[in-house]
Amino acid sequence: MIPTVLSIAGLDPSGGAGMAADLKTATMMGTYGMAALTTVTIQHPGAVEEVSPLPARLVKAQIQTLLQHMPIGAIKIGLLGTTDIANAVMHVLQDTNIPMVLDPVTHSTSGTAMGEVDETVMTHLMERAHIVTPNNDELTGVVGGWSPAEWANHTATAVLCTGGHSHAEAIVDVLWVPNKGRREWSRPRIETVHTHGTGCTISTAIAAGLAKGHSIERAVEEAISFTHQAVQHSTEGGLVDTNGPLLHFKMND
Repeated sequence: MIPTVLSIAGLDPSGGAGMAADLKTATMMGTYGMAALTTVTIQHPGAVEEVSPLPARLVKAQIQTLLQHMPIGAIKIGLLGTTDIANAVMHVLQDTNIPMVLDPVTHSTSGTAMGEVDETVMTHLMERAHIVTPNNDELTGVVGGWSPAEWANHTATAVLCTGGHSHAEAIVDVLWVPNKGRREWSRPRIETVHTHGTGCTISTAIAAGLAKGHSIERAVEEAISFTHQAVQHSTEGGLVDTNGPLLHFKMND
């Protein structure tokens, strides 16, 4: 059977992040991508000008229809936008055991708040996920007063802290798997301004690996490699002067 990935995410009309980046990633990772839209944004690579969430009933209906009529191998959840949408997503997925990757999007790279979801609802969603993928700035908001290892063991949810938002010379991505300990991957930082959509890309790439039946560790390793290569290719020439999107299609060059 063809591996499939459902992205539950927002629309970035510039194509760099959100649903567009997720579908590109799913395709380049050898899976069939589907999408349920949560929000429409007005943005370009330099700034987010407006975030307009869809009615929660429409988000729920999109997902319900896909669950009923399409094979779904893994799910990636990105921007939700509102507590109502998060609740709708949680309820429609509560009886499924499909592997789920949650990227806890709260702010854009430019610093704009991307909506607000009640902390309790978000916690329930994260505990339902197989893996959450916060960056350095988002990690504390995920694990709270726990250490990442303690939180992973307590919730039975893996945590991948992506290191791209640090200012160190090396980027270190750290994975905590419940009751299996810690793994990390280190690579030199690529000097580039074209990194728009890296968080969406890595989380969807993990979902693609899970859809193929890979372990969390293997899915994460392949996703890190894929995202690193996409950043490398994007340094060779971007569409815009700054904060340009990853050029996923150049992976075949």
